[in-house]
Amino acid sequence: MACDVPVLQRQSNVSFMQGKSRIVRGFVAGTWVMFAALTPGRGFSQAPDPQNMGEYFAAVRECPRATSASQLLGCVIPEFGGAFRDSTGTLNIYLTDLASLPRAQRIVHYELERQKRPELPVKFIKGQYSFQQFNSIIQQLLAYSHEGIASVGIDEWINRLRIGYVTDDARARFENAIKALGIPREAIILEKGAYGQVL
Repeated sequence: MACDVPVLQRQSNVSFMQGKSRIVRGFVAGTWVMFAALTPGRGFSQAPDPQNMGEYFAAVRECPRATSASQLLGCVIPEFGGAFRDSTGTLNIYLTDLASLPRAQRIVHYELERQKRPELPVKFIKGQYSFQQFNSIIQQLLAYSHEGIASVGIDEWINRLRIGYVTDDARARFENAIKALGIPREAIILEKGAYGQVL
């Protein structure tokens, strides 16, 4: 599927997180940013499997709303569930289906070539949820996101959707919605937060 979008809040992963500092900690510090979520756009009839950089760039053009490396990979690799750099500098990438490994390795290689970082060590690990699954959850929860919600973001370190609520009513509303919609509860972390402030 290609990517197109509504706007929500989400932590960005523009240059793959580094070291042990987690971008998600920025929730309290107000560093969460607006993002373009993944939604079906023009669409891929099947998962792209580029065999060279030219084909990769053609696939990337189907993801015009992706604004970060993670969003781009989430668009081009349906099994992509997030990425983070650990303390050794290794880029860890979640895949929901390790059978997609050869295709994912090729695509990540092309993306790192595009970023002029082909030497970056990469490790693929099994994830439970893909960016596209997280986007589906976000879409389902949009109707419940009016008052009392400070942020919605993908925590790429732990392959979970993180929702910051401000009021107890908002938490209860989300808990009820998650149950009513049949969304896997373990996919979501609800945590007390605060509205961001413009400096």
